[in-house]
Amino acid sequence: MLGRVSLYRPESDAVDANAIADWLRGRLTADVTVRDPFPLDPSAVVDRQVADPDRPRTGPRTSDDVEGRLYDGRAVQRACNAALDAAGSDRSLSHCRVALLDLPLATWGNDRWHRRVSVLGRPAVVSVPGLWSAPAKPTEYYWHQRRYARATGEVPPEDVLAERVEAAFLRREDPRTTEALKGYVLQAVHYLATGEAFCDDERCRLHNAHRHEGVVRAQLDDPEFCEDHARRYG
Repeated sequence: MLGRVSLYRPESDAVDANAIADWLRGRLTADVTVRDPFPLDPSAVVDRQVADPDRPRTGPRTSDDVEGRLYDGRAVQRACNAALDAAGSDRSLSHCRVALLDLPLATWGNDRWHRRVSVLGRPAVVSVPGLWSAPAKPTEYYWHQRRYARATGEVPPEDVLAERVEAAFLRREDPRTTEALKGYVLQAVHYLATGEAFCDDERCRLHNAHRHEGVVRAQLDDPEFCEDHARRYG
């Protein structure tokens, strides 16, 4: 049984970790604490960058393109564990740690890298930029993106696409980011408490949506939970 949840705020101010913690406290019996950003040395994740999008190979990249960087989520998780061990931190099974990170994460599978919002486990790592980049955008988003690029030769800004795409999607620095990430943090806690990874019900915050429309439905629309999980968290 979980007795403690430590939520590590990200370095950026894109997410209100205190608001997420308050929301968790209304749904959990565990003690929820917000901590400073996870003590992860930047040099510890340099070698965890995806070096080739078509191969399961990681290593430092020389590119200065921060937007294009991607990190192996499992390797970052192992680096987090090493940091906890080095600090002599409590590793009790009743203590759940969730690190909100400003790193875009991916895991390798089916011969390609898959962007992720979160990597469950101990500790769980939740990617803030992953919320915007990992789920697939609405089909019309890509249609307008290609059309704009053909006409101008440039990549269209997201605010331009947002004006033209009717379907809902979360944009970079979206004001709904904190609200949406509440469910992903609870998914991490729920997994350690029950062993259940995700919920199949698309209306539940414990559902792992693969498209932005699904993220909006699961994390921002009512109801918050399916009937089964409402009995536990509602």
